[in-house]
Amino acid sequence: MTTVQDLRDQGYHTWDMDIIEPFEENNGPFLMKKQEDGSWVTALVVEEKHLNGHKTIHGGALMTLADVAIFAFARDLIVGEFNAVTVSMTADFLKGAQVGDLIEGKGQVTRETGSMIFSSGGLFVGDECLLNFSGIIKKLEKKKG
Repeated sequence: MTTVQDLRDQGYHTWDMDIIEPFEENNGPFLMKKQEDGSWVTALVVEEKHLNGHKTIHGGALMTLADVAIFAFARDLIVGEFNAVTVSMTADFLKGAQVGDLIEGKGQVTRETGSMIFSSGGLFVGDECLLNFSGIIKKLEKKKG
């Protein structure tokens, strides 16, 4: 079974910015890692706190990981002069996950305009897709000073 420490040892990290994300810190850890090809992957090891009443991962936890993934895919486009916020997200729930499962978010930016970034991807346990998603984030200029 993969642990959070195993992932950290492999170079996964939380959003290492100057922004504190209390929700993610309390409900994660949601981790990410840049791959050799330049793409980003996100990860979550399912814990008891991520479960619903049926003892499978809560849909809100999956949506949160998908939202983190959308930002990770766009990370290289927003780090520096921009902040960003989610303006739209869609998801298709396909399967659940259990305690101890490693969920990975994989995908890509599909389009960028002057102020918007469009992404799509999926959340996987191994080769099994749990959730397909797409989202749009809006670039915001960082406040000076």
